[in-house]
Amino acid sequence: QGLAVHDWLVRHVAYDQEDMRTSHTAYGLFANATAVCEGYSQAFMLAMERLGVPCVIVRSEDMAHQWNMVCIDGTWYHVDVTWDDPTQGEVSQKHFLRSDDSMRELGYYGWSAEHEAPSDYAL
Repeated sequence: QGLAVHDWLVRHVAYDQEDMRTSHTAYGLFANATAVCEGYSQAFMLAMERLGVPCVIVRSEDMAHQWNMVCIDGTWYHVDVTWDDPTQGEVSQKHFLRSDDSMRELGYYGWSAEHEAPSDYAL
């Protein structure tokens, strides 16, 4: 379920290079098909909540960025839809269901989260 939502957002929403105010909200993402990290993470969390999947937003003031964490079978994982968006590079799932260590290896830093992600999701 989470992968389908992730991939839909990545393929149907464009990163807002102009940083319009509405792009910071889930509403702006669905109304205009554009978003910045705040809009992506809010929309992903909204979808996960509707699907019954525990989801939170993670923020890094140091990076001026935010993304999500989801809980699957009792384990938390990081998901960053924004950085998997094709306008940020190739369409990918590189930032989907990742551990704290993997996120650090991908260049993330300075976040605080209420949960730990001990490992990458194993398919």
